[in-house]
Amino acid sequence: MSKNGTTANKKKKTKLSTAATIAANIAKANATLNNNSNNNTNIGGGNVNSMNGIPSSLPPSVTLPVEELISFAPECLLFSQLLEFEEKLDASINKRLIDIQEASRRNSIKNIRTLRLSIYNTYSNQSAYYHLDNKSLNSVQERPSWSLRVEGKLLDESQDELVNKSIKSLSSSSSSSSNKRKFSSFFKKVFIQIGHRDTCEWDKSQTFTETDGFEIKRNGNQEVDIKILMYLDHVPQKYKVLGGLSQLLNIHTDTKPRIILALWHYIKSNTLLDPETKKITCDENLKNIFSLEELQFNQIPQLLREHLSPPDPLEFQYTLHLSGDAKDYEQAYDIQVEVDEPIFNPNPNMRKEISQLNDEINHHIQKVYQHKRKREFMEKLSSDPLGFLNDTTANLVKDFQVSKSTTSTGFEEERHASFYYQPMTEELVKNYLSKQTTPNPTPQQISMAPSTPQTP
Repeated sequence: MSKNGTTANKKKKTKLSTAATIAANIAKANATLNNNSNNNTNIGGGNVNSMNGIPSSLPPSVTLPVEELISFAPECLLFSQLLEFEEKLDASINKRLIDIQEASRRNSIKNIRTLRLSIYNTYSNQSAYYHLDNKSLNSVQERPSWSLRVEGKLLDESQDELVNKSIKSLSSSSSSSSNKRKFSSFFKKVFIQIGHRDTCEWDKSQTFTETDGFEIKRNGNQEVDIKILMYLDHVPQKYKVLGGLSQLLNIHTDTKPRIILALWHYIKSNTLLDPETKKITCDENLKNIFSLEELQFNQIPQLLREHLSPPDPLEFQYTLHLSGDAKDYEQAYDIQVEVDEPIFNPNPNMRKEISQLNDEINHHIQKVYQHKRKREFMEKLSSDPLGFLNDTTANLVKDFQVSKSTTSTGFEEERHASFYYQPMTEELVKNYLSKQTTPNPTPQQISMAPSTPQTP
């Protein structure tokens, strides 16, 4: 009896020592996984947590498992209700923003601003030409040349009121004018005629970048006259009123709705509308313009086509100077332009604060996943310690083989379909799918180097 009792005690001690060794190994592996879980690994461009494969930048409503946590953490139900309320609040805010944008488009406030236009030219190697004859001129590498520059900038509101202010006011307001429109955005076409033969044209529809000016370079030593035509880009489109209609409405250039409205005011003020037939009886002025005895209101847009034309361009004359100081011949013009004044401009700092709060929420959700995984680990360990440790050890061995890209010892086992129905396979598939649907990685992520050599 004593021998059998001794043998049984030895077996128990052996099992306990084996279990303790396995538990120690599992604790080390779990500690290693916990250390690695603090960093996110980027495999194949995905943003996935290395411990549990949970996407770190997905919306909180997708990543937080409320149904799984409600059994031991009923407070998470309040979080889900808060998310639902946030979705409704975001939807209402976006709807209001769209309404405000539509209202601002219909009733945009036009602010008259001053656009300062400067025209001047520079030259080089012009003095060398007068000391060389035609034969020696061919050997000179740098030929006489000149550059014409047309530049402009939008003045500040303070400068519009005080145009003759000192230069100090310009430097103090330059920091607040970083969001100004570029000079070329105010024009849709620029045509420059140099002398009688050379021409240049710039079209806004054929360019994608905006600039603060234009420059033309040519080789030559002759002073010529330059003609510059600049077509303003009116938004909405404006038209020039022709002939007698312009004198009747006292309008030179305006938008089509304003022209129709002015004509309607003329008809109402002279009681030319018949209330019964809803027709407009033309007086002598309208007869001379439209050549009709009577007309209907829906005919006015079509009749106005013959009396409207594109607006006249801005015309500037400049003479090229190839001697003296270029500043002495610089020409400056002030052009009145219309600038849209934004009715509602959302604060960009608020968006940054919201994004920071979303990142903080996602960080806390990752912690919830980590604690949930640890709790599941402890529950399974408490229910069946030895069996759970054996299964975990086998899974860790397989994970180690996969991470090191070593050949598996059970090749015959992998040939059967039953091998791919294990719990490990389901977890690997979830990790792979979460990588494929994750957005761009954050700066805190660490890219894992491939275990096998990659061909370029």
